[in-house]
Amino acid sequence: MAFASMFILFILFILAILAAIGLVGAIVTIVSLVRMRKRKKNGQKQRFAGLVIGLVIFFVPVSILSGLAVTGAIANVARDIRISRYDSFVEKWKNERTYERQAQEECLGPMFEAADAGDKERLISYFPETADKAELSRQLDSFLAEYPGGLAEGEFDFESPAMDGRYDDGKETKKFFGSGVVRKDGETYYVIIEAMFVNENEPENVGITKFTVESSIARAERMAARDNIDEDAMVYCRTSAEDPSAECRIIDGFPVIYNDTGKRSFDEMLKVLETERSLMGLKEKFGEPNATYYFPSSNGTDYYYELEEKAEDGEPLYFHIDTVNDKIIIDLCFTCSTRHDYKGQWLDDNGKLKVKDDKYIKRQRFSDISCSQQPRRRQL
Repeated sequence: MAFASMFILFILFILAILAAIGLVGAIVTIVSLVRMRKRKKNGQKQRFAGLVIGLVIFFVPVSILSGLAVTGAIANVARDIRISRYDSFVEKWKNERTYERQAQEECLGPMFEAADAGDKERLISYFPETADKAELSRQLDSFLAEYPGGLAEGEFDFESPAMDGRYDDGKETKKFFGSGVVRKDGETYYVIIEAMFVNENEPENVGITKFTVESSIARAERMAARDNIDEDAMVYCRTSAEDPSAECRIIDGFPVIYNDTGKRSFDEMLKVLETERSLMGLKEKFGEPNATYYFPSSNGTDYYYELEEKAEDGEPLYFHIDTVNDKIIIDLCFTCSTRHDYKGQWLDDNGKLKVKDDKYIKRQRFSDISCSQQPRRRQL
């Protein structure tokens, strides 16, 4: 990566020098033309040396740059033709330099198109040659039995994937870890996709390594049960609810199981939370929360108490309680369905919580809590 960056900087440096030389040539040419005009006006003999020198200085770098541009255009066309002949994105990854975001974009469409068609053989071809085909076939049977279909036509919303790479004996290996959502017919499906997209030592290991699809209710139930998808699962899909009576809500942008444990007064909760530091004490006062969100990669859980008050747009408001080891409250704020750290009628521009009588309580991490908790990033 460092070598590639240095090479790009070197090329940009050369191009800048050529452009500067061309600019000097243009200036010399213009100055020569002006002087020739004056000499002609004064009846003096014309001198063409300056004009010739200026034109040479101008056209040499321009010719080089034009040649490079034409060569680059021809190379891009040739590369596009070459890529169009590959049977799949996996074959392309084995033969062309690819970056993680590009790799994610290249594989999402074909994976969902094959799943929509129920084409198990095509899906298998997108996995590494070394994958356990019998086990993959068994997992795909379960995957396709739950798969809702039609998601290739949905609205895709994926972040830039994370990437893990290394060099072994000068050979490069890269894997990306992507996650996002697909929205279709009012439902949101949560997707994880991982792939080995560069392996110069063992190209037979290039391909998709994990592909999972979950509906909102399925994901909410799994997180509520604190279950993780099997690490050995190559494909996984669940869209049906284990409990048909379960209610799923989107809170803070994530699906959670909502429990109707009542609504709390904003003023009463705020008064208690000014001094209460334990989750147990909060539950003794207000009972069980309406929803919880468990982070598999952290040591705490988020709890949500629904408020009697509504947001300005009519959405439900929740008191968001952040904890360590499900015991100590380390942070609190307001939130609603789609926004993180809701800043509507309850938070002012300085991030302070507003109270009806114009008193304020600052949103902060409590300074008297000592822990090694690091900021947590929610993962799909």
